[in-house]
Amino acid sequence: MRNILIGIFYFLLIQTSSGGDNLDSLYLVLANSTEDTSLVKELENLGWKYHRTQPEQTEIFAKKSLDISKRLNFHEGAIRAKNVLAVAYSIQGKMNLAFETFEEAITMAEKSDHQILICRTYNNIGRTHMKIGNFEKAVNFYQQGAECSGKFGLEQQMSDNLLNMAAAMKEQGLWDTASKYANEALGIAIQIKDETLISDANLMLGTLYCHAENYDKALGHLKVALKYPLSKDDKVGVSRIMNQLGHLYSKLNQSEKALQAHQKAYRISSQINYQEQVIASLEHLAKIYIDNEQYSKSIEKSMEGIQVAEQLGALKNVTILYEILAKSYAAQNNYPQAYIYHTKVKMLSDSLINQEKNQKLDELKVQFLLENKEAENQLLKTQQAKDKLTIQKAMIVSTAFVIALIALCLIAFLLYKRSEYRKALSHKLEHKVNSRTSELEKINDDLTKSNKEMERFNHIASHDLKEPLRNIISFTRLLEMRLRNQEDHVADEYLSFVVTNAKQMHTLIEDVLEFSKFSDRKVEMEEVNLAKTFQQVLTALQPIMEEKTAHIICKELPIIKTNEAKIYILFRNILENGLLYNNNPTPVIEIDYVQKHNQHHLSITDNGIGIDKAYHEQIFDMFKRLQSRKEAKGSGLGLSICQKISNRLGGEILVESTPNQGSTFTIVLPIEDSIDKKRTVFKTQSNYKMLPS
Repeated sequence: MRNILIGIFYFLLIQTSSGGDNLDSLYLVLANSTEDTSLVKELENLGWKYHRTQPEQTEIFAKKSLDISKRLNFHEGAIRAKNVLAVAYSIQGKMNLAFETFEEAITMAEKSDHQILICRTYNNIGRTHMKIGNFEKAVNFYQQGAECSGKFGLEQQMSDNLLNMAAAMKEQGLWDTASKYANEALGIAIQIKDETLISDANLMLGTLYCHAENYDKALGHLKVALKYPLSKDDKVGVSRIMNQLGHLYSKLNQSEKALQAHQKAYRISSQINYQEQVIASLEHLAKIYIDNEQYSKSIEKSMEGIQVAEQLGALKNVTILYEILAKSYAAQNNYPQAYIYHTKVKMLSDSLINQEKNQKLDELKVQFLLENKEAENQLLKTQQAKDKLTIQKAMIVSTAFVIALIALCLIAFLLYKRSEYRKALSHKLEHKVNSRTSELEKINDDLTKSNKEMERFNHIASHDLKEPLRNIISFTRLLEMRLRNQEDHVADEYLSFVVTNAKQMHTLIEDVLEFSKFSDRKVEMEEVNLAKTFQQVLTALQPIMEEKTAHIICKELPIIKTNEAKIYILFRNILENGLLYNNNPTPVIEIDYVQKHNQHHLSITDNGIGIDKAYHEQIFDMFKRLQSRKEAKGSGLGLSICQKISNRLGGEILVESTPNQGSTFTIVLPIEDSIDKKRTVFKTQSNYKMLPS
């Protein structure tokens, strides 16, 4: 029966290799196969077979192999399964799980003295560190792997190790050294006829020749590299090589071929969730689109790449994509958005510097743990020696007694030395932590000073910017008066344009200054008579209300606990929007108040032009305008300010609107305690001086 099952197993394996992919049938055979070491090895082979095309299947096979190995107490099989599982995690971007699983594999291999598996695990750990940019750690593990490979004559492992060393040298800018390692790896791969390694070595050489601007050799190596993964449906290999080909075509100014190559790489890597190549494809596509002045597509690809890179924790890729976004928005003359992403690039660069500092601290901690582990190993060896002495004591009591006494003294001495060593190491680590803490405190102080300087700069810049604008408006009006009797209509039109734009600039400066005032400091709460505050807003808006012949309907408003200055700004901005964006002969605005779900709800409804549902979230973005400046005045910051104020008050602002049917903005504020509820006293409509309808 067992022979029949094994025969079916190999038949399905051949079918899968030839493109059948009958995985369900394969799982059925596996479920009914006898659990022995041969099944563990076949599961390992299946895991490696699928790791570049279907890493999620590799994860399934590896976990199955690990479970069987544990039940059989088959240590070698468990170590191999953990290696396959960690590689599958790494390809899928599950880096924390990958490193944890590799650490478990190394520990098991060292306990079992499986040197060959130790070599393989070192190499895999180094490759995983390379993916997240830890080149120093990667080289350290590669060197340990190379020592193992040379010691046991593992040619395949040595070729793979040389390629990894070449990749590490390339990332650090050591191009000649990288080329040397890559050529050595290719020679070994050709000698042992390993197609995967031949492909990888040619890919590396193609990349290096591309950097050296020897494009003919680069193209030749990349075409050879692509031949092998295409023949085996190796999606990981194809996606990597297509991305490099696209980069080469860009160097050769063959934009169309570059675009097609990166698009193909993106499709394939997305199919297998190969996040590293997905990010690379999106970066290249964004750069091509920005070169072709297709800024919207560049922004779209950059945004998608940022989302994937943030999930993967690839902060360097995020920084590059932020820079592309800033350039794209600047090219569209959207300078506020460009400034935002330039700021994010600066912040993320600072974050990467701090991350490197934290990484050094983590290395100190790891070093401490390793030294502690070494001390424990030394104690274990001493204990083994003690056990030997105990056996001898049974044979020669008198001699054993002396030896046991010496052993006890030795143990006590070692424990004492170990304790002193740990104290010294702990003190050193504490000193370094305190030093890092002091650095962080200094950085925080510098940041506080920087924020204060920025506030002073905003005020001074606002004043200095408004002063020349006032002069421009005043002298333009004087010029209008001087030219009034000359009937020069063109000059009148030009002067009117200057005044209008100067006023718009003045409004923009005022709103930017207002927006910058809202910091993260705690808002002071007080009892606010909403009816009185609303009356003050009506007084301020009286000119525009008379111009528009507006009709204001206000229901009863309470006294609540909030911040009067910020509520005033909320009322004014929303009412002013309701009047400005209103084409009705008689604009009507209704103000209502209710308590719902232990919250204050202030609703302001107008009969204006309305807002399409697709823009309900965008209207709260900075400088976002749905109409041109000819159609409506304003800086585009009003609703951004409203949203920021609402959030600072612990609430939110909601919008319901339909085009040509008006809008309702609802300010939702919390009722923080019972005192606030008791003090909610309503004022009647008679307090207001209403304009006639």
